[in-house]
Amino acid sequence: INAEYMGLQLIMEMLDTLQAIGKFFLDLGMIFGPLIGFIAQYFEIRKKQNSSGYSTQVSFILITANITRIFFWIEKQFSTTLLLAAIAMIVAQLFLLNESAAHRAKHRDVYLKSWCNKFTLYYIFFALLALGLYIIHQFSNLNSFYIETLGAISAIVEATLAIPQFIKNCASKSIEGLSIIMVMCWLFGDIFKFAYYTNTGAPIQLIYCAGFQNVMDILVMWQFWLFGKKSPASSLGNVDKENVSLSNNEIDTTNSLNTKEKDLEEVKMVPESPMLQRLSLIHIS
Repeated sequence: INAEYMGLQLIMEMLDTLQAIGKFFLDLGMIFGPLIGFIAQYFEIRKKQNSSGYSTQVSFILITANITRIFFWIEKQFSTTLLLAAIAMIVAQLFLLNESAAHRAKHRDVYLKSWCNKFTLYYIFFALLALGLYIIHQFSNLNSFYIETLGAISAIVEATLAIPQFIKNCASKSIEGLSIIMVMCWLFGDIFKFAYYTNTGAPIQLIYCAGFQNVMDILVMWQFWLFGKKSPASSLGNVDKENVSLSNNEIDTTNSLNTKEKDLEEVKMVPESPMLQRLSLIHIS
């Protein structure tokens, strides 16, 4: 009996160990999994030296949502894994924002102007947001309504993640410069995130908004099929259409000039009549 009990206890300990190992890797996936797609986008921008296909509003949304989530975690004290995931995402998005700014323009002076006008405002907003939330948390008596509202804001802002990219793709009718690896990681990461939230007792705000993110990820993936099947010439937009029309006009102008030159040559080749020859001789004399 003692041997059977010891054997059963050993099996239970092994199962607990396997469960702990599984949870450890799940936590790692929750922290670093969402970063894979953005790392792919980072190297896509560096490779092509162009960030026009990536909407920097995606990074803006993620940093804003995760700053808010950190302060939500301070009051709610849910999974530490989600806190580490928020910190890791903020760091990754700051690197991606910087790389996007470096390749946003072709010339250095335009780059500096773009950075000062747009990206510096991003950083000022992030600093003011963090400072404002810190002051509120330090010097105010927070009630449950404020805490739950803060969590809802964090989740809703993150849920809009794919909307700017979706709108940008619709406006340009192109997915040029956008990493499909990043979007696939969005989709699989949000599916994983939804399952993780559901099974770890995460706040309800995070669960609902993760479901909405899955819908938007599918829509952006659909755009790869919709715009990716077009030829490069058809995806260049109105600028290329104008260039094509100008080229056609140039061809028509060239053809008309060639026709006029041929007509003049034919006129020169027509022999003069005897009457015209006599008149020319009289005129010369």
